[in-house]
Amino acid sequence: MRVRLGHDRFVIRTESTTTATAATVHELLVDVDAWSLWSPHVASVSSDRDRVEAGWVGETRALFAPTTTTMVVDEVRPEGGYRWHSTVGPWRLDYDNLVLATPQGCTVRFTAELAGPAATVLERLVAPFSALGQRRRIARLIKLAELVEGKARTKRPATGDAPPSPGATGARQPSTMVPRNRKPPSN
Repeated sequence: MRVRLGHDRFVIRTESTTTATAATVHELLVDVDAWSLWSPHVASVSSDRDRVEAGWVGETRALFAPTTTTMVVDEVRPEGGYRWHSTVGPWRLDYDNLVLATPQGCTVRFTAELAGPAATVLERLVAPFSALGQRRRIARLIKLAELVEGKARTKRPATGDAPPSPGATGARQPSTMVPRNRKPPSN
């Protein structure tokens, strides 16, 4: 977490790198239906569009919030994430959900900035929780992007070949569901 103090502004920034491509991460960011997979604190989203683009407006509600908040997307970068804001009373909250391509994949950077009366005091109070939330959302987003790309790249073993061990690729193997009181089929 990096925190930068300004005159009446306080910034919380978290970033992490991944081997997933910027295009995959970006696609998960702009697909509103995918938000619940990497940002589970979002209880609901209401908008007339299911993809984020500049000018997109949606009503979002967090699990812990009694009301919705209007989210306005200010900019969408090609394969680079987006910038958005919301206002609550006299405060403006600016967010960046950015994707920066690297030769090995990309860096995902989330930034939250609050402006308004006593913004520095308010942000200092919520900074630990906000930073934790950023880290968790980025980790889920990266894991999801790597899973999506891993499935796209995974080649099924030929008949008779043993499947790779879970430790070989780090990927989880699918579980076999067997009804109660029944034996699994023998090979």
